[in-house]
Amino acid sequence: DITIALGVRSLVVATASGASGIATGLSASGGNVSVSNVGSLKGLDDDAGASAFGMQLASTGSLAVNNSGHIRARADHAVAVDLTGATATTLINSGSIIAVSLANDAVAVRSGASNDSIQNSGTLIGSLQTGDGDDSFINALGGSWSAAGSSDFGSGDDFVRNEGTIQLNGSTIDLGSFGVLGNKFTNASTGTITVAGSNRIDMGAANPVAFMNNGTLNFQNGVAGDTLAITGDFGGHGTIAMDVSGLHGTGDQLQITGNVLAGTVNRVNLRVLDDPTSASTIIPLITVSGTSVAGSFVLGTVVQDKSFLDVLISNIDPSNTNSDVFSLGLTAPTTTPAPPKPGVPVTPPPPGAPVTPPQPGTPVVVAPPSGTPGGSPIAPAYGVVSATAVASQQAVGFAESVNGLSNLGTLAVSAAPGAQSLMNSQIGTLQQRMGAISQTLKGGVSLWARVFGDSGTIDPSHNASNFGQGGNFGFDQSNTGEEIGIDVAVTDELKAGLLVAKDQANQHLDQGNAGSSRIKGTTGGGYITWISATGVYLDASFRAMDFTDRLHASAGEAWVKGNADAFNVETGKTWTLDNGLQIAPQLQYTWNRVNDVKSVSETLAGFRSNGDTSSRGRLGVMVSKSYTADSGTLWTPYVSVSAVHEFDGSNRYTINDTFFGETSTQGTSALVDAGINVKLRNLSFYGGANWLDGGAMKSFLGGQVGLRYSW
Repeated sequence: DITIALGVRSLVVATASGASGIATGLSASGGNVSVSNVGSLKGLDDDAGASAFGMQLASTGSLAVNNSGHIRARADHAVAVDLTGATATTLINSGSIIAVSLANDAVAVRSGASNDSIQNSGTLIGSLQTGDGDDSFINALGGSWSAAGSSDFGSGDDFVRNEGTIQLNGSTIDLGSFGVLGNKFTNASTGTITVAGSNRIDMGAANPVAFMNNGTLNFQNGVAGDTLAITGDFGGHGTIAMDVSGLHGTGDQLQITGNVLAGTVNRVNLRVLDDPTSASTIIPLITVSGTSVAGSFVLGTVVQDKSFLDVLISNIDPSNTNSDVFSLGLTAPTTTPAPPKPGVPVTPPPPGAPVTPPQPGTPVVVAPPSGTPGGSPIAPAYGVVSATAVASQQAVGFAESVNGLSNLGTLAVSAAPGAQSLMNSQIGTLQQRMGAISQTLKGGVSLWARVFGDSGTIDPSHNASNFGQGGNFGFDQSNTGEEIGIDVAVTDELKAGLLVAKDQANQHLDQGNAGSSRIKGTTGGGYITWISATGVYLDASFRAMDFTDRLHASAGEAWVKGNADAFNVETGKTWTLDNGLQIAPQLQYTWNRVNDVKSVSETLAGFRSNGDTSSRGRLGVMVSKSYTADSGTLWTPYVSVSAVHEFDGSNRYTINDTFFGETSTQGTSALVDAGINVKLRNLSFYGGANWLDGGAMKSFLGGQVGLRYSW
C-alpha cells in the first residue's frame, strides 16, 4: 500500500523537453494508493507533440485522491490527474486541477474502466475522460468546471449532478451508452451551465432518463447565436437565459433531440440586444424534435438594452405533437387584430407581405404546408434557424412586437419639436428683441444684449405608420438663452445687424414617465429692420442653430444631434391717437426647419428625423404709450394680444430605416405679451413677460430682459 501526503509547502515541478518528452509531477503505483495534496504539483513541457501529467497514479486495489492544493499540466497532450484503478477510483477536489494545451488536448481528469467518482467543490479546467464503468461526477455548490474540449464518460450508468457552475465553450459532454439504469444528468436548483459557442450534451442512444434542468442554462453573454444541442429527453423546472439580436435576426438556441417531459416548466428569460431591421422577423430559440406540451417553455423576464423602441414580448405556446420550434417573432403591428381561435391554423403570409401580430398571450399555430416532414429539429450552420425554415414546420414560442417607442425613443422624437420650440423662443417678436418699436430708429451703431426664457408643456399628436402607437409624447420644456447683437444704421430708417446666441432647453416626459433631456445649441444669424417716419415697420431675420441633445431614461443615456434654420418676417403699422396712445396691428410669419436629427449612439438603432418643419403665423395688435419724465427718461409700456397658428409643425422620423412615424404640433394658440421700454439718452433697458396657450402648446409662460446702447 502507498500513502502520500504533500503539505502546504510542497512544490513539485517536473519539466521535459522534446516531442517525445513526458513531464510528470507525481507518479505512483501499487496495491491500495492514497494521495492527499495541499501543495503544488506541476508537469510542464512546451515542445510540440510533448506530454505532461500533474499526477499519474495506478492501483491494483483501491485508489483515492484528496486535493485541496494545485495540480497543473501544460503540454500539447496535457493530463492534470491520471488515475488507473482496478475496480474503483475516488477524487475529491477542493483546490484546483488545471490542464492547458495549445493543441486542444487538455484533460483535467482521466480514468480507466473502473467505477470512478469525482467530487468537486474547487476548480476544474479541462475535459473529463472517465472511461467505461458506472462513473459519477458531482460539481458541488461553489465548484467550477470549465469543460474545455470533449468529455467522455464511456459506457455504463453514468451520473452527473451540477450544483455549482459548468462552463461550456465549444464543448462536448458525452455520457456514452448506458448500462442498466440509464445515464443521468441533473442541473440542480443552485446549478448554472453557461453556454458560449456551439456545444453538445449527449445523454446516450435511447437513454431512458431525461436531462433535467432545475437550475439555469445561461446563454447570455452579449452575443446572440450560441447553441446547446441536447441529445436525449428534456425535463425540469428551471430557467433558460438567452440573447436575442433583432438587428441580425439571430438568437441563442437550445436544440433538443428528444421529447420534453410532461410537467416540465422552464422559464425563458430574454435579453434583447438590439432592435429589429424589419417589421416582421422570426427568430427560433428552442427546437424539439419529439413531443412537447403546452407550458413547457414560458416567458420570464425580458431585459431590453438601451433602445429607442418599446418591445412587447408575449408568450405563444399551444399544445402540439409534431416537431416544435419555440421561436421569437419580432413584429411591428399597424393594427390590433381580432385574436385567432386557439389551435386554428393560420397560413403564413408570402415573403415580403406585412405581418399582423397576435395580441399578447394569444396562442397562434403556423400550419406547415402539406407534406412537410416533422421528425427532426432544424439545425443549420451557426445554430441559426431561418424564417423560411420555421415557416415549413409548426412554429410556437414567443412573439415580440414593437409596441411603440420607449421613453428613450420618445425623447429622441421630442428633440426636433424641442429644438423648434427653443428657436421660436429665441426669435420671439420684434418688441421682445428691441422693446417698444414706436420710435424711429436713429444713430450710427447699436450694441445690444438680452436674456430670454419660457416654460410650458408641448403635447404633439403622434402617428406610427408601421408599428405600435405606444409612447408618451407630451413633455414639459423650459427654454433659456443669452443673445447679443450689433447693428449699423444704413439710413435713419434702416438698420442691419448680426446676432449670436447660446441656448438651452430642458425636457421632462409627462404623466410620471421617467425620462429627461437637455438640448444645447449655438445660434448665429442676421437681421434687417426698417421703421418709417409714418409708423410702418418691417423686420426680417435669419438664424441657424447647431444643437446636441442628451437623453436620459431608466434604460440609460443616448445622444442625438441636429441643426435648425429659421426665417422670420414681421410687419405692422403704428397709429398715434390724439391722447398719445399708439395702436399697431402686427402680422408675423416664421418658417423654422429642424434638419438632420440623428442618433450618435452606435449601440442604438439608428434614429433619424427627416425634418421638423414649422410654418407659423401670428396676427395681433400692440398698444403702447410713451411718457417722458422730468429727467428726460422716456418710458414706453406696451401690451399686445395675438392669435398664433401653426400650419405644419410636422416631424417625420425613422428608426433603423424600418419603423416610420410622425408627430405634429399643428394648432392655434393665444399669445399675450406685456413689457416696458426705458430710454435714457443713448441707453435703453427693456423687458417683458408673455403667455402662450392653445393647440399643442400648453401654458407657456416666459419673459426677457434686454439692454441696448447706441452711439
